[in-house]
Amino acid sequence: MNEPNPKTADIRLLDGLRPLPEFLPAPGAGSARDATIRIALATIFRELGDYEAAERLYLEILVEEPRHQGALRNRVWNALRRGEMEGALICVDEALEQIPGDPVLLRNRATVLGRLGRHEEAVAQLELLREESPNDIPTIMALAHALRAAGNHARADLEFAAVLALESDHVGALLGRIDSALSFEDPQEGLSRCDQALDLLPRETRLQERRAILLQRCGRPAEAVELLRQLVAEDPNRLQRRIWLGDALRAIGDNKAAMTAYDEVIAVQPANRDALLGRIDTALAIGDVDAALELCDRAISVSDDARFHQRKAAVLQRAGRDAESVGNLEVLHRQTPEDLPLTIELARARLASGDLDGADDLFARVLEADPGHRAALLGRVDIRERQGDTAGAMALLEESLDLPNGRADGPDAA
Repeated sequence: MNEPNPKTADIRLLDGLRPLPEFLPAPGAGSARDATIRIALATIFRELGDYEAAERLYLEILVEEPRHQGALRNRVWNALRRGEMEGALICVDEALEQIPGDPVLLRNRATVLGRLGRHEEAVAQLELLREESPNDIPTIMALAHALRAAGNHARADLEFAAVLALESDHVGALLGRIDSALSFEDPQEGLSRCDQALDLLPRETRLQERRAILLQRCGRPAEAVELLRQLVAEDPNRLQRRIWLGDALRAIGDNKAAMTAYDEVIAVQPANRDALLGRIDTALAIGDVDAALELCDRAISVSDDARFHQRKAAVLQRAGRDAESVGNLEVLHRQTPEDLPLTIELARARLASGDLDGADDLFARVLEADPGHRAALLGRVDIRERQGDTAGAMALLEESLDLPNGRADGPDAA
């Protein structure tokens, strides 16, 4: 895999492109052709990550033509790519003042609302748009994804099915229905849907990739390995396939080959989170805790991703270094105290270290935020049992059993 460093290539390309806008006519003095050139150049800047240069070009177009559809729509996407959700919402609302009712902008607005966590508003907006255009596939797809983000997987599945009733080989809808089966925790149904989709589109690589994942979820990792090896051979530079291959190899106990698959990814992308985590987990699988800790430290040195710190805490627990594990998680918890899965993980680490009161306090905080959180309730049951309070443990256990929708977030959740 002699793949060039994409970041270095992008920087060189950007350096060559940045002077070009200076050669365009001043805003307000150009033609429709100049606006087209600005849009094309702005798109290149956006894709290369220079969002400010793209924004300047969109604004130059809007000086001359405030209702320019392409510039208005692309400004929203530019803000989305920057991760500026509040700014994107302002952009889309300003754009809708210029071209009210534009369906693309309305869908974009729903996307922004979803990313802001305002899922009910996103769904409501898309439902109105769907009523106006009941057979518009982009709108139905957007509604399906918004419903899934809102946790309404059953309705999302119906919307994906509605798309397939209009266009039976729509890849996005086929994938959506497969993923719906996974949301229903029915990987066998997902595999059945995937096989039906492959009957329609046998060469569609995204479906083949999904099939490999489903085979592993269905307890057939050896078949997943065989399929993924074929897919890697077809496109050696599609690094995600190597990560999936490493996961499947680890599932059949071929840890040496799994390490090779992860290492091939890390050689190209040293900060690839999934490859690094897979490499750490493989070291743990062969019982090499020291190597796992060394890999955790190496991962943290190239990326400050919280998952690496959490994994290091778990490895420290495995090594019997409970106090260090707690300290590692407490640093993360101070940064994001509202993160309930992290709070549960810290509570369990405190419990492992013998700090029953500290663990109980954290479990109680989780239950204040989410009274039906099953993992927190069961954690408090464990503490009462360790304290010899059998009656208290039974009362809490009965409470947890009365919560059919209780959450079980955390590494031990099913």
